[in-house]
Amino acid sequence: SSLNPILDLAKDEKYSRWKFMFRETEPQHFNDKDGLYRGKYHGKRQILMKCSQFRGTPDNWRNDAVVQILKSHNLTAKVPVIPIFSMLENLTQNHFDG
Repeated sequence: SSLNPILDLAKDEKYSRWKFMFRETEPQHFNDKDGLYRGKYHGKRQILMKCSQFRGTPDNWRNDAVVQILKSHNLTAKVPVIPIFSMLENLTQNHFDG
């Protein structure tokens, strides 16, 4: 994975005084069932999606993937996760359309 260089640094003893942490990504709020951005195409031209007052269930796949990577590398104790996704989840409905 592209995170391997960072994961290797977190394991290296010469960086034992360094503090690594992961701040979760924020929920996306595009007008789709899970809030994720999916560019749509009309022929070869991409139609850009706009932010919206999203009312679905935001997809948290990025944060879930990082937590699984940290677990698989035995780094959950060395790399704490700063949880922001669930705290911001309800705020997506406060976004103005467009």
